[in-house]
Amino acid sequence: MKHRFDALLARAWRCEDELQALALYEEAIVIADRYLTESDAHRARMDYSEKAVETGFYDKLLVSFAWCWSKFVAHPDRYSSFYMLWHFKWVVEDLHRYAAYSLDQLERLLEMFREYCEKYHYSLRPYYEACMRFRLDSGNLAEADEYYRHWRKAKRDGLSNCQACEQHAMGEYYIGKGQYKRALQVLGPILEGKLTCRSVPKATHVMVAEAYLALGQPEEAAKYADKACRSLKGIGDLGKFGTLIAFYAVMNRRRALKLYRETCRYARMKVNDWARLHYLAGVQFLLEQPGEGANRRRKASPAGLDHDWVRSEVERLAKAFDERNQNGHVSRKIEGFKKNFEKLKRMAAST
Repeated sequence: MKHRFDALLARAWRCEDELQALALYEEAIVIADRYLTESDAHRARMDYSEKAVETGFYDKLLVSFAWCWSKFVAHPDRYSSFYMLWHFKWVVEDLHRYAAYSLDQLERLLEMFREYCEKYHYSLRPYYEACMRFRLDSGNLAEADEYYRHWRKAKRDGLSNCQACEQHAMGEYYIGKGQYKRALQVLGPILEGKLTCRSVPKATHVMVAEAYLALGQPEEAAKYADKACRSLKGIGDLGKFGTLIAFYAVMNRRRALKLYRETCRYARMKVNDWARLHYLAGVQFLLEQPGEGANRRRKASPAGLDHDWVRSEVERLAKAFDERNQNGHVSRKIEGFKKNFEKLKRMAAST
């Protein structure tokens, strides 16, 4: 069984199909639990957690991490505190993107992360960044500002995100506040190729396209949308595909339909709510535009998504976030998203 276990982990690591890779890790976990050691089970789950983060299945991350964390707490001498806190960082950075988790649950997780960072003598820089992201996404901008200042002042150490990811997060902060010119200035080192990593600039291009669109510069927006279109792939980029689909619904309908047909199968999967909401908002905009596919009960392809279902899901998810956050921020954000692309339509029609 050990040979089979090792082979599964190796296959999962090489596998380009994200869902198949998750399935391979899950089989390895079952084998480790039944036949192998706790250390093997821990190793498989840690690898599985990393793939869950890449694909946006943060609920899978939480289940896997919770098991590993319980073993770490019971036997801290057996496992690396650094790697456990690195995975904990993933949890607190992303779990708020599921609307089902309450503010109290999220705050308690953040507080626990802070306590363990201090216990193992790590800087609170990643804690402040996670708090800033959470407040920004939930519309608590005054608190986001406060945590942003703490984040920028806290010292860097091994638990901090890389400089490219932090620069990207700074751009997200300013875009979240509607300060698009400042965001583009901050993102300059990334766009110039001076800061790169595994996810940057791939994750940055869509954000830059949105900023230029908000500033009324569709030509620059198109340049970065095209770059994003070439680099994004798979279920982990689902939310970003929503933005591209809405953009190309105006600028290049054929490309919008192609992206939609390649990704619509992911929309009913249990990817995080935040990504599904932003993807479906883009699809809704596409389905509401005249052109190919508009007459087939507002489906862009025979195997596509029904417009009424898409609209109801967008409304349901936005409402769920607003109820959790106790404000109307996410609904307003989605309305702003639609208005930006309506503005793009008017600009395109006038040229």
